[in-house]
Amino acid sequence: MMNHDDEASSSSLRPFNPPTFFHSDILYHGLPPPTTALSYQEQDMVNASSWLTLSPPPQPPPQPLPFENRPLTPSLSPPNATKVLETPPTIQPPFPWATLKPATVHTINHLLYHLNINTISGTLECKSCKFQQTDFRFDLHEKFEKVSNFIKENKSGMFERAPDAWMKPVLPNCESCRKKSTMHPLIGKEEEINWLFLFLGEMIGCCNLEHLKYFCKHANIHRTE
Repeated sequence: MMNHDDEASSSSLRPFNPPTFFHSDILYHGLPPPTTALSYQEQDMVNASSWLTLSPPPQPPPQPLPFENRPLTPSLSPPNATKVLETPPTIQPPFPWATLKPATVHTINHLLYHLNINTISGTLECKSCKFQQTDFRFDLHEKFEKVSNFIKENKSGMFERAPDAWMKPVLPNCESCRKKSTMHPLIGKEEEINWLFLFLGEMIGCCNLEHLKYFCKHANIHRTE
């Protein structure tokens, strides 16, 4: 005859069945097993005890893939892409004092001491009789000193605009028809403009707006309006 202690010990030594243990002893606490049809009340009890279910341990945040294993994604501007720089335009120098860059001349020191250029020449044309003087010359050093001193004295009042003396220049007289101030500089194509000749003769005002825009564009300064 088995006593109560033997019964308790025998019940505690019953075989361990994982599905029965988890579902009956932990999840439902004595409620009918899942194979039994549950009433609405029993289903509510199961739902209410769902907080006792075992949840998986927290997972660490996903780590980024190594660079070599990352999927390729399209990009309009890759971080290491090399920018293609535009090649600056070049021209055949139309004058010995001009450079390969449009609307640009050599420095005065380079002209005087390296190229040994002392005079700057250009072509004038009479607006009245169309007479042309093809070899009108300026002394480079003398005229440069005169223009540079004029700029130093009037720079504060220019406000990045040409002064009246340049806008309405006093031009040479025509040797053919004898009319005064009618010999204008002959300005051809934009890439063939004799900019140094215009500068030394203070005849920038003879250029039209398109000529000035061309100069400002290639001199990297603001565009005139």
